Amino acid sequence: PGIIGRIGTILGDADVNVATMQVGRHEAGGDALIAMTTDSAVPVDVAQRIAEEIGASHVRVVSLA
Repeated sequence: PGIIGRIGTILGDADVNVATMQVGRHEAGGDALIAMTTDSAVPVDVAQRIAEEIGASHVRVVSLA
């Protein structure tokens, strides 16, 4: 609980707007996968802060532009 809020707060503090977000997992309480699109690029340091804050095992930033 609270992971989505933490991510949103960190992105908001960095002036990055979330356009879409999908969250999925195999079982209640298990590891989750979050995929999102944003209106602007997510700086690497912001992605790293998110990973540290939520205890993520992996984080990737992909630009399709």
